[in-house]
Amino acid sequence: MINYSISDLETITGIKAHTLRVWEKRYGVIEPKRTPSNIRYYNEADMKKLLDIVLLYNNGFKISQIASLTSSEIEEELKKLGKVDENIELRQDCITASVMEFNEEKFKTLFENYERKNGLIATMTEYILPFLDNSSLLYMSGTFNLAHENFITQIVKRKLIAGIEDLEANCCNSKGKVLIFLPSGEYQELYLAYMEYICRYYKFNTVNLGLNLGFEELECVSQQIEPDLILTMIHTEFKAMSTQNYFEKLNSIFPGSKILATGCQVKGNSDFDPEQFKVIGPVKGLNEFFEKPIGVAV
Repeated sequence: MINYSISDLETITGIKAHTLRVWEKRYGVIEPKRTPSNIRYYNEADMKKLLDIVLLYNNGFKISQIASLTSSEIEEELKKLGKVDENIELRQDCITASVMEFNEEKFKTLFENYERKNGLIATMTEYILPFLDNSSLLYMSGTFNLAHENFITQIVKRKLIAGIEDLEANCCNSKGKVLIFLPSGEYQELYLAYMEYICRYYKFNTVNLGLNLGFEELECVSQQIEPDLILTMIHTEFKAMSTQNYFEKLNSIFPGSKILATGCQVKGNSDFDPEQFKVIGPVKGLNEFFEKPIGVAV
């Protein structure tokens, strides 16, 4: 059982601690427990209840109105919000509430509502990827763990794969061929799927080789295809060689290909040859890069 402090509630919900205390005293929406040494804390049930309250509050309900509702009435109001696109937004508090409960229906409703209005790329770059990038605060509070991250990953990955399949193959070969993979020790399958979707969306032909690929496999691939671009991501620090040495080796395997790199380990690195390498910041920056009329002459 995870316990939370008032500062944890503030971090996760976005509601100031002072406001939360007012809600407690004036409206009794949540009630803190106390340790034997009289330290206030909140349990998981309190957190889930508060996230639902904040979702209603952020969608125009007054706190006095919410306080008068029973738990079943709150749930009904949340369902109504989910059915009306104009009244629901895919904010961090909304995502957090659905993930905390492992509520796939609620998460998919939020995701699909925003996607219908703004498209899959905007949904990913404006909400899903930033949420995952900023989840370290939730990890630190003990609220968020690998199970929650995997829960999001599996749902969103299915959305991306469906989006990739919807892009007709004959529309994806006019700008060149992109080889997509993650190096040895990298397992971010959601990001891999997003990279392929972006390339296909901007009408590049893609060859997706998946996760955890070493030089031996890449050398075999190089004997069969000559990609125009190579797109990869490095989040984890290499132990056997530097990041720069890794890309020099990759360049020797595919000497005629331009290398696009993203991830924590390449962000801000200025040591790469700009004629051969293009360093992209966060993964969400791929959209800004590919939407330019670059062809393969990057």
